[in-house]
Amino acid sequence: APPSRRWDLEREAAEQILRAGHIDEGLAAMDGLLAAIGTPRPRTTPGILAVLLGESVLAALHTIVGRVWPLSESTRAALSRRADACWAVAVVLGPVDPMAGAVVRSQYLHLARRLGDPGRMALALCLQAPVAAAAGPPGTRAHRLLARARAIMGSQPEPRIVAYHELAEAIVAFLVGNWNDAIWRGERAQALFRAHFTAVAWELATIQRLVLEALWHTGRLRELAQRAAEVWRDANERGDRYAATQLQTTVRPVVHLQNDDPDAAVAELGEALSAWPRKAASLQHWQHRQ
Repeated sequence: APPSRRWDLEREAAEQILRAGHIDEGLAAMDGLLAAIGTPRPRTTPGILAVLLGESVLAALHTIVGRVWPLSESTRAALSRRADACWAVAVVLGPVDPMAGAVVRSQYLHLARRLGDPGRMALALCLQAPVAAAAGPPGTRAHRLLARARAIMGSQPEPRIVAYHELAEAIVAFLVGNWNDAIWRGERAQALFRAHFTAVAWELATIQRLVLEALWHTGRLRELAQRAAEVWRDANERGDRYAATQLQTTVRPVVHLQNDDPDAAVAELGEALSAWPRKAASLQHWQHRQ
């Protein structure tokens, strides 16, 4: 295959490894690809802060200048490859390594601006909105980001952007405590991903964990137990480490306690992170400690 096509295939392979929850292996493969196109992933806190500062300056300059400079065909192709790689990592890395995830999200937003690509801009805002809602209600800035994304999307948006926007809406609703809205939007996002795309196991696992937790918060425990068992069985049949870990660090211990089996809940938590990366503080580690 031509070098550019070979790089695309290698990126897609690394992305699928990441999406299945094999984080160390996937990042090792992706790091080589990122370095090859001039977008290395920073490994240290000073390196992360330096990149975030630089990206903030570039964002401010873009706001002041307010225009997109013309790009040659070769430059646009190179920036598009970098943007695709950053997207692949940003979607997965946020819950696994929040600091590094912030860097890649910022880089993706900068590349979307340089390319003048409305679709990528809308997707970048969908990535930023849940982070803005992480502090809890009322989530004003998160809703503002999602409104900007909707405005960019226009009246006939691509199905991919609609699906990620709905996913972001569901996560924001969950983070600000709107449980029923989180369930409704999560179900809608799941239907969109299933109807239009393949290879979206990571997105589906994220939605399923969110909806299951919202069922817990709304007291729908019987439905929680039934659906958690179905998702758990599917995750194990597919060997999906991410989906399994999400369940083991959130709702499966709750189901065991509901069944008056605290020993099983403790055992579940003990097993949960046995195959999960230990190098960085992740959402899964935080969930485990709850």
